[in-house]
Amino acid sequence: MRSISFQFLFMFGLLLVGPPAMAQVMEPEIGATSEIPTPESTPGPALGIAQQTAGQFAPQMPYARRNMREVYISLSRQQRAVRFETMDAMPPFILDTSGSQPLFQYEQGGEVLVLKPVHTTRGDTIYKNDQGIVVLRVRRVGSATVFPQHRSQGIMAWSTGQARQVGPPQVSLLRMKAIMGQIADDLANTLNHDLSISISGATQQTAWLFLDAAFNVRDGIRQTLSLAPEAAPLPGIISMQISVAEQPASIIEDGVLKLYVTPARGFAGRLSSLQIQTSLMGEQVTGRPMALPVLASQQETSMRLSESSPPERQAYPGPSD
Repeated sequence: MRSISFQFLFMFGLLLVGPPAMAQVMEPEIGATSEIPTPESTPGPALGIAQQTAGQFAPQMPYARRNMREVYISLSRQQRAVRFETMDAMPPFILDTSGSQPLFQYEQGGEVLVLKPVHTTRGDTIYKNDQGIVVLRVRRVGSATVFPQHRSQGIMAWSTGQARQVGPPQVSLLRMKAIMGQIADDLANTLNHDLSISISGATQQTAWLFLDAAFNVRDGIRQTLSLAPEAAPLPGIISMQISVAEQPASIIEDGVLKLYVTPARGFAGRLSSLQIQTSLMGEQVTGRPMALPVLASQQETSMRLSESSPPERQAYPGPSD
């Protein structure tokens, strides 16, 4: 009944306005632009809501939503120096990938280890030390496994955010000479005989590298004696000479340990304490080599720092002085 009434009223209205009005309504003026909205520009109520809802949740290129893994990868690329903590008694450490070669160092300081990255097909990165031993495995989702010793089970670690960059300390020639005297005394006590250290070619800009090389010799000899006390005794070293060469190396001749450094290569321009162990003992310590440097005491760590005030670091109980 309502449908019949509506049709009657509609036809009656058309009769009242007359044929011209009908023509005006039914046939728009030629050349005029129609303002009637099309379905593409303004969809109907039901279709419009569906499209708007889908647009909020559907990925839109190139602004597709990223999952947690992609977000972490993006952040990790921005954080070139990352701090890691472990679930074991191992202290926090820093992995610095801001330079041409990745660097490893404990947060409290100590020896800097130059690493070699190896990328896997799964997106993880394996880091090896200068002896080819796996030190660290960093997964693309943020977790990591650190291997303090060769063929160890590994210790779980995780990133806690950005860390300070690992850079060379600022050491003057005067400070280098003073600390070299202390290192000579330490080696004399370790080897039970007097030992002298001579330097050739050091400058204000490279003094830190000469000092770092001497530290690594002292730590390498200590670690060698602790790992292989039953092995053949160390060569009778009575003096140590440090000079510049094209490649870092060490040679023992007639009781003189000749140590060569290459300042242009940064931390890679001197031998690590692990390389010193191999140089002194060869295959005698391959059964249980260390993959990472030994944690130094706070006193020894402070000797490696710059002459200016160092940044505050969280204290970690190291070995007794």
